[in-house]
Amino acid sequence: LGSLELDVEIIRRFIPIAVGTRTLLLLDSIRLTAESTKEQIRKKVDAGAARKTDLIRAEITADQLAIERNEKMRELMQARNRFAALGGNNDSVLIHVSGALDLEAEVPSLDDLLGAIRTHPRFTALEIKRALIETQKKQLKAESFPDVNFSAGYINKLPESVHAPLVGIALDIPVFNRNIAAQRQLSFQHEGSSKRLENDLRILTADVQDSYGRVIGLKTKMTALRNGMIPKAEAVCAMLQEYYDAGSANFFDLSTAQSELLRMHLEMLAMETEWAHACADVMLSTGVLIQIVK
Repeated sequence: LGSLELDVEIIRRFIPIAVGTRTLLLLDSIRLTAESTKEQIRKKVDAGAARKTDLIRAEITADQLAIERNEKMRELMQARNRFAALGGNNDSVLIHVSGALDLEAEVPSLDDLLGAIRTHPRFTALEIKRALIETQKKQLKAESFPDVNFSAGYINKLPESVHAPLVGIALDIPVFNRNIAAQRQLSFQHEGSSKRLENDLRILTADVQDSYGRVIGLKTKMTALRNGMIPKAEAVCAMLQEYYDAGSANFFDLSTAQSELLRMHLEMLAMETEWAHACADVMLSTGVLIQIVK
């Protein structure tokens, strides 16, 4: 892998570690709330103030959260092993790497990103190849002209005391082949390289526009979810918990609100994952470094 590809691969393998760690923290927090709610319901059932079905539902919710946590733990360990494999072994330092996604990372403007394509390693390599072919073409054209050799002397087989100068010119004329075949081949290669360069430029431009669009779109959705929907859902859960404790709300409403809140948090983490991968795609297409990890 080249330096750019390696940097992007490191980031891609770190993303599930950062998100997986936050997912576990989220599930642990929700499990504590679920366990606390379950114990409260158990006491109410024992006192005859709640139905047995409420306790069963609370137990099912707690069991589901435990199963999901175990699955996320397994996925996190797999992600850590894949990250450690970058170093060629399962070094404990690499396995237990820590960090987080920088969701406030500055992403350059689309114009700046499109301008950076010209310095992309793949694009630069094609430019160098095209320039090399052009140089070879010029060299072959130069070699197609005949070499001119001059010589001078005297004619010896003349009457005595007569000296006649002799000047000769030798031309090496390639009558049948003036490197035309080689020149034509290089012309085809040059044309092919130019078309490939243009095609790669179009592909990279489209990739950057697509990735940048996803980065901006996901950032907008995450902001709306973080600053609007999640706080409202948390407020609803808090109010329903109070109403349930006071006996003015049923457990089904409370459980539904808690499940909805969990879904929103998991949706946020999924968006963060997709956003980070989209940023990595931008890096790969432009060569511009974005500080996704902190």
